[in-house]
Amino acid sequence: MTVQEVFASLNRLAPVETALDFDNVGLLVGSKDVEVSQILVALDITDEVVEEAVRTKSNLIVAHHPIIFSPLPAVEAESIVGRLLQNGISAICMHTNLDAAKGGVNDALATLLGLSEVTVPEEDPLMRIGTVPTCDLQDFLKQVCAKLGLPTVKYRGTDKVSKVGLCGGSACEGAALAYSLGCDTYITGEVKHHIWLEPGRNLIEAGHFATENPVCETLVSYLMQEFSQVSVSIAESNRDPASYFIRKE
Repeated sequence: MTVQEVFASLNRLAPVETALDFDNVGLLVGSKDVEVSQILVALDITDEVVEEAVRTKSNLIVAHHPIIFSPLPAVEAESIVGRLLQNGISAICMHTNLDAAKGGVNDALATLLGLSEVTVPEEDPLMRIGTVPTCDLQDFLKQVCAKLGLPTVKYRGTDKVSKVGLCGGSACEGAALAYSLGCDTYITGEVKHHIWLEPGRNLIEAGHFATENPVCETLVSYLMQEFSQVSVSIAESNRDPASYFIRKE
């Protein structure tokens, strides 16, 4: 099984041509002809993930965020890209194409948060809209924290929660569309200050990492089903780069 075969399989799940224009997705580092020994899955390819790949003799990393996004002026030996190349580790990154994919980032988030009757609005192929049993916002916030493994989230609003729009990562501009489509609540990973100030209903900022990380389980399950002959696992070093402060009374 080669890197190209793994990429071809992932491309069936989340075709690269569906990525947004600004994006950089696909096989970004390595050789398509290399035989794959083990696969690590992570949201981000960090120094720690590369170290883990070297230690576990994993020669392919499948990640969500592109390891190369802006043009690189140079590739130094000690850089992440340089270390991948030196250690013969390939990197496949599936970003906004995986956000939009059926069963991808936003479907995984919707499933985890218990949304039913999930649809994709024509105006935004990344967003998902679904329903939950009607509940108070405070109760829903507790559910979001528990399901995403968060100590806290940021929010505004007082409305009951019933129809929920969501888009993982940095997608706060979708809030207005969600409200216009009848959502009483919108969830994303990051909210810019001016969006908090705009008129609207319930708005929840649940963290970039937390709202996208559920897709890692999806990727592992998919790859294990496609390629049972190799080990596939989420990197132990796949962690939220942010720390949270919890005030103790």
